[in-house]
Amino acid sequence: MSSVLQKQVGIGSAVNIPNVTETLVAYSGRVSVTTQTIRAVIKGWANVTQGASTTALVARIRRGNGVTGTIVATATIFVTAANLGIEVNVWFAEQVINAEFQDYSLTLQQTAGGAPGTANLAQIEAETING
Repeated sequence: MSSVLQKQVGIGSAVNIPNVTETLVAYSGRVSVTTQTIRAVIKGWANVTQGASTTALVARIRRGNGVTGTIVATATIFVTAANLGIEVNVWFAEQVINAEFQDYSLTLQQTAGGAPGTANLAQIEAETING
């Protein structure tokens, strides 16, 4: 049975999501890798109010801090009404080998929006487990 070795939780609130620009909404911080091989489990969640004319919201988990790291998971929510409050979930797990630490970012991007949206509350959890 696996055991949690370390867990980091990053929270963001009231983050403006400009029209069609990928935006960092939560950062996990560094999760130490305490053995040569470890499994990382990452869970991202956000409550978002869409901007006017938005057709979809794309949530991404990236390695590193910000919008430039490698994308490791993506979730797309298609929107049917403007200014709709929605929740987004995206999860990912990977094996980390020979690293000192790993960190992850949750980003959001609106598509075809005419106005900015808001990440009312966002959270990313990164935990390392053995086994």
